[in-house]
Amino acid sequence: MSDVPPPPPPPGSVPPSSGGDVPDTLDVGTALSYGWKKFTENAVPLVLIALVLIVGLFFGIIVFFILARALGLFGVVLGELGLVALGFIFAVGIYQAGLEITAGRTVVVSEVFKTPHFGNFVACQILVALAVFVGTILCIIPGVAAAILLAFAPFYVLDQGQSATQAIRSSYEIVRANLGAVLVLLIVSYLVYAVGAFICGIGALISGPVALLMISYAYRRLNAQPVAP
Repeated sequence: MSDVPPPPPPPGSVPPSSGGDVPDTLDVGTALSYGWKKFTENAVPLVLIALVLIVGLFFGIIVFFILARALGLFGVVLGELGLVALGFIFAVGIYQAGLEITAGRTVVVSEVFKTPHFGNFVACQILVALAVFVGTILCIIPGVAAAILLAFAPFYVLDQGQSATQAIRSSYEIVRANLGAVLVLLIVSYLVYAVGAFICGIGALISGPVALLMISYAYRRLNAQPVAP
């Protein structure tokens, strides 16, 4: 018998545990506890980010109606493009807040909405949305599968600077290798968010960040990255 050890796994992969496809490094209960703990430690910047999103969307809608009333169809198109751009900027802030906290860095509200990878992030979001949309039209289930398999794509763009297609491939591979654990985690994080949203919507200011931190935690664990305690 050879004493040569087996080669290490490729970057970005987590070997399955002996019990199946659930990795040793990703436990949903731990992710939930971690999300709550980190929310309580960073509640002020996280709630401020959520309020920026709400206020920004409110004023964005007002500007949309002003443009539509003043410029007609051209104003409608211009307003819609503005709202889409605003949505991309807000999404950057949401993902980067999760990445900053799980890396142990201080969240600066004015900085999380900035990234040198904005173009790739937009391209990634569009491709993921198209995949989910086409899959949903085909038979709903393919759309759900696409949403699950590509859930971590934005993290790969913002955290590792990958291109849109590279990030989609990375997300697909890491989720496929750890499908059971990721599926349970995404379901639980969605339920956490939904419970908060049902409490007059205000609860989403808490449950939304907790769900985000759960997914951010999972991204780092699945990629064997250090996670802030």
